[in-house]
Amino acid sequence: MLSFEYQQFLNEKVLEHLHNYVRVGDKLNFRCPLCGDSRKSSTKKRGWWYMKSSSFFCFNCSTGMSGIKFLQAISGSSYEDIRKEYTKLFLKSGLSTSLSASFVIPTSEPSVFDIKPIVKAEWKKPLSEEAKTYLDSRLVTKSPFYNDSFYLWTNKRGNDYILIDWVLNGVDAYFQLNDFKKHGSMKYIFPKDSKKLIYGLDNVDVSWPYIIVFEGVYDSIFVKNGIAVGTKAITDYQLKLIKERFPHHQIVISFDNDISGLSSMQKLVESKEDFKFFKWFNSNTKQKDINDYVIFKNNVNIFSDKALLEKLIVGKLSMKMYLLRNGFWNEDKKAVANDSSSSKARKISKCFNW
Repeated sequence: MLSFEYQQFLNEKVLEHLHNYVRVGDKLNFRCPLCGDSRKSSTKKRGWWYMKSSSFFCFNCSTGMSGIKFLQAISGSSYEDIRKEYTKLFLKSGLSTSLSASFVIPTSEPSVFDIKPIVKAEWKKPLSEEAKTYLDSRLVTKSPFYNDSFYLWTNKRGNDYILIDWVLNGVDAYFQLNDFKKHGSMKYIFPKDSKKLIYGLDNVDVSWPYIIVFEGVYDSIFVKNGIAVGTKAITDYQLKLIKERFPHHQIVISFDNDISGLSSMQKLVESKEDFKFFKWFNSNTKQKDINDYVIFKNNVNIFSDKALLEKLIVGKLSMKMYLLRNGFWNEDKKAVANDSSSSKARKISKCFNW
């Protein structure tokens, strides 16, 4: 059984190398890059990528492959290179020159009220002009919820990173590095061997009953009561931290408007947690995340009004109908046969043309 993160990694990497594919539910259909597909027809496509299992099969040449074997075939990368990239992206190893090698963070799960500081004062250097220019280009410094938690950090090789201080209960409890100059393959680096905490929880307006959860910090600071969890799927520990601090607030999910983000939201629609969803996008939205959308609209205040935000917060059924209507709902065939709510949701979604 593949881990969720490994599945998402394989799916995203395969998508980088596929062209002219058609999405059919939780599958991608395309001309087989191995056999060339039908010689008689230029339109027949018999190659299939199965996103739920991250595997490939061609109904023309009868070739079946695991995800990593198929990725090797279409990318020309070796097995070791692919594994190394995955390790760098998700397991955060090989970062001996990063801050993560400077200390050991306990992997236990302390209460939100027992969090200890880990960010040292000497790490927090003023932002360089290059870093400011980068943040300005993302409109970050003009965000209505921008604060002073952004600094510059330089490693032993002289490479500069933007250090984002994750303050929790007034404590410098966690951090991430933004490789804005693209020194390596990772855009963001987190502390090694540690559980992710939460960015922005100290800035929540307690008078408004919603907390909106994003993957990225740069998305969260454009939305009132936005927080960031730094992962494609909010963890049980992060949920515990939110509920301990704000037990009466409604948790609202808003991951990226792409295949991996929408897949994550499906899992949370199906979960037992009482989540709502912040649907800032529609079927015509091309922007992947809030930051891209704000830049596209050139309006940093578009998501700061509470009345507007409340109109964009939807329940599980509404989110499920949107995913169904737009082909982003990946259903297991056995589950469909026994799940009357799925067919009911389809009928309702067609009725309302969602």
